[in-house]
Amino acid sequence: MNISIYPKEHELREAKQTVEKALEGAKYVLDKEEDLKINLGYASIEEVGEFGVFGSAVSPEELEIFFNSQVDDWKDNLEDLTADLYGRTWFYENSEVNFVWQQILASITGLTVIEKTSKERNFEISNFKQEWAEKKTNISKEVSEKEENLSWQLKLGIGHKLLEAHELKHFPHLNRSDVLESGDALFK
Repeated sequence: MNISIYPKEHELREAKQTVEKALEGAKYVLDKEEDLKINLGYASIEEVGEFGVFGSAVSPEELEIFFNSQVDDWKDNLEDLTADLYGRTWFYENSEVNFVWQQILASITGLTVIEKTSKERNFEISNFKQEWAEKKTNISKEVSEKEENLSWQLKLGIGHKLLEAHELKHFPHLNRSDVLESGDALFK
């Protein structure tokens, strides 16, 4: 009988180094006051999907991140995911999230941290006009009623528009109308 235990020692070391590198960059974008605990684990290819990573910001003080080193570009994706989740924990540290629009702002914060620490994502925002028209009515719902489900491209477009008028560190203090107005302004 063969027994395989994952991650292998060198894979876990590489993952830790990648997470640490991402956190170093993210701290220059937004500085958290609370300590951050990161639970790092290995998952099957079916669980991690095509990117080789998945995770969540469990609370303002805790992340859960899973990876699989058999997927191409898993380290780049792990770095981006870590930056994203760091940004979300920073947002949760500075604001309660009860409504979908707040969840969107938390996600935009995370995506902005990725963009400031990694490479810029290019996309044509006009391709997302229909999505915004269909989904913007749900942003007033409570998180327990409706999950946030905007594409990353639309969220990043809204984030770029918000950054024209607000600093990233002020995102936790924005409101529903700021998100709606920025989303609408993308397609004028």
